[in-house]
Amino acid sequence: MRARDRHSLALPSRAHRGSVHGIARMVDDGRPTRDVVTQIRAVGAALDAVGLSLVERDARQRFEDSATSPEAVDALVADLAHLMGR
Repeated sequence: MRARDRHSLALPSRAHRGSVHGIARMVDDGRPTRDVVTQIRAVGAALDAVGLSLVERDARQRFEDSATSPEAVDALVADLAHLMGR
């Protein structure tokens, strides 16, 4: 993975770590289960988006120098997104 790609993913990753620590604090503070689960689902969705972004960047990088058309890469990314439930 290119350095600029790693950097752009580092910021959301730091935010996600903060969110996970926040969830732990919510549990420690005895917050309602519904609130905790809502936050867990939000973090999970955000991590799924980061995962899809990683897959998309990898696919685009792999096909960047090949004769594959941009439309074919877009179709691949759409298929992967569908498989990941996005």
